[in-house]
Amino acid sequence: MHAGVYRAVSQAHARRYWNAPTHEHDYDRQIELVQQELDRGVRGIVLAPVHASALVPIVAQAARSGVPIVVVANSLATRISPPVATITSDETEAGRLGADAIANLVGGRGTVAIVGLDPYNSSTLLRADAFKARLERVHPGMRIVMRTFARDSSPRLLFLDADLRRIAEVDAVFSLSASATREVVAQLQQASEARRPAVVGCDQDSALYDDLRANRIDALIAEDTYRMGYLATEEILAALRSHRAPESKVLAPMLITQANLDSPQAQQILKPYGGFDR
Repeated sequence: MHAGVYRAVSQAHARRYWNAPTHEHDYDRQIELVQQELDRGVRGIVLAPVHASALVPIVAQAARSGVPIVVVANSLATRISPPVATITSDETEAGRLGADAIANLVGGRGTVAIVGLDPYNSSTLLRADAFKARLERVHPGMRIVMRTFARDSSPRLLFLDADLRRIAEVDAVFSLSASATREVVAQLQQASEARRPAVVGCDQDSALYDDLRANRIDALIAEDTYRMGYLATEEILAALRSHRAPESKVLAPMLITQANLDSPQAQQILKPYGGFDR
């Protein structure tokens, strides 16, 4: 995300200020940061909300004040007036890609665990719903036997350990976020079973890139966060130039496996800073 924002701001010879909460679910701190920038007179905001509901009032405040704001990555739980633009990944497509990938990995029959459902993150819920619908419609031999929820135990995100210990018993795991996939990998490394289930995770980071290359997971459904950040910044800059509202966009995710891991498209998504300095 930061790489895309940085590139767009640099091209426009504008200035940027980047900040985020230290912990993944610290929405109070994120609200504080947005308020701080509004008080400073910031000209535009790109916001990746860590909580679909808690950020609604401060985003509405920014929109009413006339500050262009684009919400990225995770949609808000309710509509805001005046409307706020969103640039998000196609979460329905992510669920479909995950279902097809897992069915292919296990031969169309087997048991599946869905890991990392987060009621505060709309992306995880949309992915899970699309995944389930695709299995039911196209891969009836696949059966969902377990779902685990993320729970926020300050200051860090934890998972239900009792459920995670059962992960090695299923044929496949569909993980709904990068943090959930990291927990799955850690749990499987502790398991004594000779085989591991097929693992398809959503979102990406450098650790999961290494896990994919080392065959600790089978696939990542990656968001194009570089393009997301770039387009969000472009929309804000265009809004400031032409006095129009930023426009919403939906971006296609990419299924990355060992087979296409080194392709230019995958490398652009996984290593967005390649080719320019920060």
